[in-house]
Parts: sequence; C-alpha cells; structure tokens
Amino acid sequence: SSDIRLYLTGGGSHNRFLRTRLSERLPETAVTTIADLGFDPDLVEASAYAVMGASALWSQPMPTRFGGEKQRRQPVLGVICQPPVTRVSG
Repeated sequence: SSDIRLYLTGGGSHNRFLRTRLSERLPETAVTTIADLGFDPDLVEASAYAVMGASALWSQPMPTRFGGEKQRRQPVLGVICQPPVTRVSG
C-alpha cells in the first residue's frame, strides 16, 4: 500500500478513465476519492465553487498557495461574465 495518495473530488472522482490514467501515470500513488475520508466528493467541489463565486461577486481576494509559497498578491478567484445581449427591435 502506497503512502502517497491523490484524492479526487467532483466529476473527476466519477470518471473511471481519468482514475485509470492517473493510476497508470502515477504508479507510486494511490488514486482514490475523498469519500475514503468520509466526505462527499460532489459536495466538496460544489462548496469550493460557491466560495470562489462569492469571492468573485464581492471582489474579495483569497489567500492561495502555488508551489507551497504564499502569494504576495492575492487573486480574486473567478470572474463574473455576462453573455452578449442581442437587442430585438419591434
């Protein structure tokens, strides 16, 4: 049993092809879902997107870490995009 684990959430946790490919490409890593930790993979992903959406809606930066280092400038996670409006004259 491997000590290294990759926990998937959301749609990826249901994608057998993705899980198989990750296992093949990362043979020293146990690929599993966070359901093994007692959390619903779909609920966790939905919650993360809700937090990022709130950050974008309120233009509030969120602390992030990439490469293990705290970022000097904190980004707003997400953008609010409106579709183009087609005006109908009549």
